[in-house]
Amino acid sequence: MTNKNNRSGVFEASVAGSEHFGEKICRLKFVLSGEGADAFKLASPGEFAQFQVEGLALPSNLPEGLEDRAFRQPILRRPFSFLDIYPYGEDMIVEIMCDIIGTGTARLSGLRAGDKVSILGPLGRGFAKPEKGKKVIGIAGGIGIPPVEHFLRQLCRDNPKQECFAFAGARSRADMPIASVQQGKNPENQEYSFCKHFAAATDDGSFGDKGLVTEVFESWFAGAGLSPADCEIAACGPEPMLRAIAQTAHKLGIRAQVSLEKMMACGIGVCQSCIVPVKSQLGREQNKLCCKDGPVFDSREVFAE
Repeated sequence: MTNKNNRSGVFEASVAGSEHFGEKICRLKFVLSGEGADAFKLASPGEFAQFQVEGLALPSNLPEGLEDRAFRQPILRRPFSFLDIYPYGEDMIVEIMCDIIGTGTARLSGLRAGDKVSILGPLGRGFAKPEKGKKVIGIAGGIGIPPVEHFLRQLCRDNPKQECFAFAGARSRADMPIASVQQGKNPENQEYSFCKHFAAATDDGSFGDKGLVTEVFESWFAGAGLSPADCEIAACGPEPMLRAIAQTAHKLGIRAQVSLEKMMACGIGVCQSCIVPVKSQLGREQNKLCCKDGPVFDSREVFAE
């Protein structure tokens, strides 16, 4: 997994744009200049940044049910993996998807073009590039979709011959952080046009198949005619989903990287709030930190059989 944290820092970013999809999902675009742009030029998919939300104003329209919680003043920064990072002249654009679930995300969703935000990053270890010639299967759930989408897109940018397949899951259409889904468009012709195959699942059947995205993947793989030896998996989402993917990958003999979703207070390994118990290939148990050693891990480390 990549780790270039020697160039992390605290940088001021300007909001280049924001777009809301219903009440729950917001896409934010930030522009960084100077040292901030230099730092994020080498950021890898799966890494993250900590966004300062203290002092940000609440939006005028809060999602239903957030009124009481949103008025609490947040102190800690909020961690977000990236939806995309790309150059804009000498500057860098950083995009994130925000699931509006509390006081921090509500305040971020109220940002408008020209607003300023303090960003700490890039942080953590991202997804490692696949072995030469390997096909990559991205499987993601909920707010875990953006970093996997970023990883697959960047692989295809770097190598147009790279073969990628994508599977996305969420509770419902409204909870799926894919812009085209929220706009009523087909992701296969939009964000995921670079993939050889895209499939989705929702718990209520409001988009894609009804059921679990892991089941959709397993059914597809059984008839896809792919050799497990030629494939790798990159996944992010809720722990039960990642555990199921790790078990399937182990059974099939596919290498899998999983990006964990953990509460992270400081993001730099000081507070020790994001401990992840792992097991080495030699069977040695130890504790690692999601913010420094992850959030991306080899599935065999964190979901050992």
